[in-house]
Amino acid sequence: MSLYPIVLLLLVTGHKKEVTFLSNVGASSLDKARKLNELFKKSLTL
Repeated sequence: MSLYPIVLLLLVTGHKKEVTFLSNVGASSLDKARKLNELFKKSLTL
């Protein structure tokens, strides 16, 4: 998992779509599911 927000990485690398970036860096479906789960947990605690 990334220590940096995906949006920031997209800006730095020049990718326009997150899905393209993730496929280029080799993020697996499990990595994506973990990140989504992390975001859901954060939204529930706000």
